[in-house]
Amino acid sequence: MSFIELHEGCPLGGKAVTGCWGPIGRYVTVFDSELRFLMPHLLISFMLSIVVFFILNNVNKKMGLTFKIIISIVSFILFFFILAYFFPEIVDY
Repeated sequence: MSFIELHEGCPLGGKAVTGCWGPIGRYVTVFDSELRFLMPHLLISFMLSIVVFFILNNVNKKMGLTFKIIISIVSFILFFFILAYFFPEIVDY
């Protein structure tokens, strides 16, 4: 299992032309799940990072807005990778 990989998919035409199963062209995987199938993970991560921002905004008034935004962005990235790792999307072609 790798972190992030770029793969070479089937040539144009796919199964009809070459007998190749799978995505056509280049594609990216995160923890062996195709990135296009991880959109629910992105959406959940975005919502959780917004919640983190509002919690930081309401709890700590002395912290600067820039610092709160940076923490929210980092939490978005971490939430995404955690969700992608623990809830992978398995696709059979």
